[in-house]
Amino acid sequence: MNTPTNIETVPIQSDSDGMKLANLFAENDLVSGLLKEIEELSEENSRLRVALSRVASNLGNGSVAAVEASIEFLEEIPREVKLVCDRLRQQALTNRNDIHPVCKT
Repeated sequence: MNTPTNIETVPIQSDSDGMKLANLFAENDLVSGLLKEIEELSEENSRLRVALSRVASNLGNGSVAAVEASIEFLEEIPREVKLVCDRLRQQALTNRNDIHPVCKT
């Protein structure tokens, strides 16, 4: 028996064969959809890594994070941002009190 070389030449012998072919097309669509979603998530992940790296370097305290850094390391960036913000907040209060001593809190 000769094996057909492409899907268009496959003769459908029964309803069962037709269902198998329909299922094959449905599975192919599902796999294609999943591959597209994986590609989109990978691109989003890359953009987020670049953004986090920029946040770390823009803190102005010498922090840096490589785009290739581990997730565990990147998870530390929000903590570092909070530390910098707390320090700047305290510095602003000190400066305000130095300029206007009557405004002490």
